[in-house]
Amino acid sequence: MFKELWRSGPIGHVVADILLALSLIVSAYLLFIAYRKLVAYIGLGHVRKTTVPYAVLYDLNSAYAKGEIQFGFELKELTQIKLELLDKNDNTLKVFKEASLEEGIHPINFNTKDFPNGEYFYQLITPYQKITKKFFIVN
Repeated sequence: MFKELWRSGPIGHVVADILLALSLIVSAYLLFIAYRKLVAYIGLGHVRKTTVPYAVLYDLNSAYAKGEIQFGFELKELTQIKLELLDKNDNTLKVFKEASLEEGIHPINFNTKDFPNGEYFYQLITPYQKITKKFFIVN
């Protein structure tokens, strides 16, 4: 159809160009609508609100621990946790607590005299995160 209009003369040439331009515009618009429908279907472009109950592992009063110290962490809701002591090679030396705990602040006491001087890490593990902090025992 476009070839016949194109060859029919100057007026046919203009009409064919206009029809071709209109068909390209309509095609682009339909592709845009299809894209928007697909994005809406997949869920892209929409912000989904999710809340993750992140825990907070508190710092020690000093990076150099001596004698009796206290680790502390805070939970935003009932969460399964594991608080452990690691050496500098990432080996677990002691598990302080492994339980499902209610929301709130939880202190854990620890006597450093049971371990030699050196570099250590305390680590809190929940289903959503792993927090590790360093400290030194200097008895």
